[in-house]
Amino acid sequence: MKKAVIDNALEHLRRDPKMEILIDKFGSPNINGRNDYFNALSKSIIYQQLSGKAAKTIYNRFLGLFDNQLPKAEEVLKIDLSTLRSIGVSQKNQIT
Repeated sequence: MKKAVIDNALEHLRRDPKMEILIDKFGSPNINGRNDYFNALSKSIIYQQLSGKAAKTIYNRFLGLFDNQLPKAEEVLKIDLSTLRSIGVSQKNQIT
């Protein structure tokens, strides 16, 4: 994310006295500039299912389907639903 965008956001947030205290205390956030929206969405869907610990286990199994690499959407679409179910992804929150 561009520094100017972050600076603009911080300037806006500083209008709230509580946010100003937090910004002064912790400084500018270190935001990863990756634009890997698909994998962020996949992880969010999985983490919504259960507690963080269980979700992490399921997410790690999900990554294991792709040799522990972040998959592309096309790769996930090739995985059959029964395989996703077998690693713990609920039918309600199917990724595909």
